[in-house]
Amino acid sequence: MADDANQGPNPGKPLKILLAIAGDVAAVNAALLAGAGAKLAAAGAEVEEIRLTRILDVPQALALAETMQQFDGYVVLGAVIAAPHLWADVSRALTGIGMGGGLNGNGLVLADSAEAALVAADPKGADAGGAAAASALGLIGLAKGWQARTKGIGFRA
Repeated sequence: MADDANQGPNPGKPLKILLAIAGDVAAVNAALLAGAGAKLAAAGAEVEEIRLTRILDVPQALALAETMQQFDGYVVLGAVIAAPHLWADVSRALTGIGMGGGLNGNGLVLADSAEAALVAADPKGADAGGAAAASALGLIGLAKGWQARTKGIGFRA
């Protein structure tokens, strides 16, 4: 199934991933992007990056992109500092998008300080960006594996 994850909607074409990043902690964003970028590059994915000023705008941007059906999946990156309710609200919205078929890896870091967020984002450490990209790629691979099934599906007598 790993090979399936590298194929976009048209066989022979790379996966197309929308990478959405929000937040204003530049060092954290750079670390998240480095981790996610490495995983997506290793998968041969074509990445379109959007930057949003507010974390709350991310689910709306993904929902809009999902209606256009131009992407195989999404990677969301950013840091939420000392605001667990905000993180929970955005994560819940992203889960809802995923439940509707918008496959996404959530790399929103919740931390008490920018320093703690940087530890979580560090590609040589916890690598939250790389984990989010790996999650999105894994879900896309799972979906493509199921889409490829042509035998043994349906009602049996």
